[in-house]
Amino acid sequence: MACLEHDLNTPTSIAKQTGIKRTTVYFYIEKLLTKGLVAQKIKKVKKYIVCLPTKTAVKHYLDSQKEKIFDGEKLLGQLSTEKNNLLNTLPTQVYFYEGKEGAKRLLNGILIEKDNIYWLGSIENVLSVVGEEDLYGLFTLKRMTQNTTSYALTDRKILEHKRFSEQLGKFRYFKFLDSPFEIPALLVLFKNHVGMISMNGGSVKTIIIKDRLVSEMIKFLFVAYWETLPEEKASKGA
Repeated sequence: MACLEHDLNTPTSIAKQTGIKRTTVYFYIEKLLTKGLVAQKIKKVKKYIVCLPTKTAVKHYLDSQKEKIFDGEKLLGQLSTEKNNLLNTLPTQVYFYEGKEGAKRLLNGILIEKDNIYWLGSIENVLSVVGEEDLYGLFTLKRMTQNTTSYALTDRKILEHKRFSEQLGKFRYFKFLDSPFEIPALLVLFKNHVGMISMNGGSVKTIIIKDRLVSEMIKFLFVAYWETLPEEKASKGA
């Protein structure tokens, strides 16, 4: 609407007119350019944003939507009706987050999937990012209602935290590494996902990969290592 009021606009003039931050204005201008609703015009070496005639703008927008529909129908034709083949054709999704909120997103993703969990690392790594009360309240209590099982290759530091090591049926299974887990990272596997939380000094980074084959390969390695550990080093919790 701001662009319509003037023939020539700049991000600065739009920001002043609307009260929207200039960085946000740049973002939405790119969106409108992509949709074909506005265009760029150069006058005396300066670049301006102009509104196209309404009919032209709407036609550009509809044409872009037709292209998306065509691409979607083309992809649909390539997909198999078999469930396993369909899963293999889905694109790999990778998410990267910085800060503690990323770790909370990963934990929330585990709860959403409501599936068994396989993790490698020390609980101290999680607690250093999330905190004991938050981990118990936001994650553990909710997971108790989902009837899922956690399998952990970890160190004995977890036994210092009763809430996360007490016997509760088939809720938790541990196998302990011979020495403390010194790597400042945690690997988590859950339904077609691989998650990694890493801590480097004060920096927290979280990576989530959604890919069935990648998840199954890493789970295969996890289970193979799990089975090599003697039973006397295993502790059952639920």
